Amino acid sequence: MMAGVLGVGTLLGVLLTGVGIIPAAGAGFAAAFGLPFWILAFLKKRRENKFLAAFPDAVDVIVRGIKSGLPLMDCLKVIAADSQEPVKSEFRAIVESQAIGVPLGDACLRLYERMSVG
Repeated sequence: MMAGVLGVGTLLGVLLTGVGIIPAAGAGFAAAFGLPFWILAFLKKRRENKFLAAFPDAVDVIVRGIKSGLPLMDCLKVIAADSQEPVKSEFRAIVESQAIGVPLGDACLRLYERMSVG
């Protein structure tokens, strides 16, 4: 709905400048169908890059925690509490899924689906 409002607003704005109906329609079409999807793709890619930058530290916390005798869930809780975003919120979702009884494999699969990079 916001894309439609953006497209109509751009169409009317360009029409008010006196350019003509065809360029105004082109600008409205580009604003309605191009701009919102470009912005969403940009934001998604930025979130994925932040996740990939912080994920090795999370894996390191898990490895060091397991080596020192911590249970896996405690390691995941440490990541959910102390890591950077978006790793923090993604691991919090895993911990919360575990709390309601979702198997760890399924919770991690959901993480993979949300953060499907590429």
